[in-house]
Amino acid sequence: MTRDCASGMLPSCGCGTHPEDTDGTFKWSGCDDNVRWGAKFARQFVKNEIPLASGEYNGDGDEDLSANANEDAVRREQRAMSIVDEHNYKIGRKVVLSSVKTHCKCHGMSGSCNVKTCWRGLPNKFIGVGIKLLKLYNKTPLKVEMVQVIRFGLPKHTDSSLVYITESSDYCNYDQRVGSYGTVGRKCNSTAIGTENCLAMCCGRGYTTQTIEQTERCQCKYHWCCYVNCQNCTSLVKRQICN
Repeated sequence: MTRDCASGMLPSCGCGTHPEDTDGTFKWSGCDDNVRWGAKFARQFVKNEIPLASGEYNGDGDEDLSANANEDAVRREQRAMSIVDEHNYKIGRKVVLSSVKTHCKCHGMSGSCNVKTCWRGLPNKFIGVGIKLLKLYNKTPLKVEMVQVIRFGLPKHTDSSLVYITESSDYCNYDQRVGSYGTVGRKCNSTAIGTENCLAMCCGRGYTTQTIEQTERCQCKYHWCCYVNCQNCTSLVKRQICN
């Protein structure tokens, strides 16, 4: 989206701004990625309507004041989750803004660099931003208590960290509560790339390779009229099963 702004594809935004001064070795030129506009759009896109805290009142009727305790508890939980989500969204936007780099191009005869022009933009491969976020995630996000979030907001020391209130479900193991059957006994593929790879599917528990006899229909021929005649072919195949 920031690049679409710079390329003129979006009528609601234009080029980003760059610093006025340089170190004398280049000059600013071209159209910077409008990262700040992209961050503003992202903030509005994921903006949560944070529910009122317990005890706050936003109505004129008696029914608002007489909300039962269960509804009040749900509202408090929703408020805490909204605060946490908004914080993590903000961390993501900070990572994007910090990923802006100076890109340069040389101009001159025979590849010389008589004049160097530069512009500000995101990395050519946006995966770099994703890697930074993954490192933050793997850095052990900070757990915060719901009561604390509701009463006082998030602690100051969480300004540069992802936070969470409840533990994520572990889909590696059987969990009836969330309907997960786990991955024990699941087939995996040791040569695949992606979630079906044994390293990912088996959650680090390893896998067992089995050799099984497999029978399939083969050498099928169409006969007039009108049926197909096939042979049964047997072969030995290897398959991997998660421990």
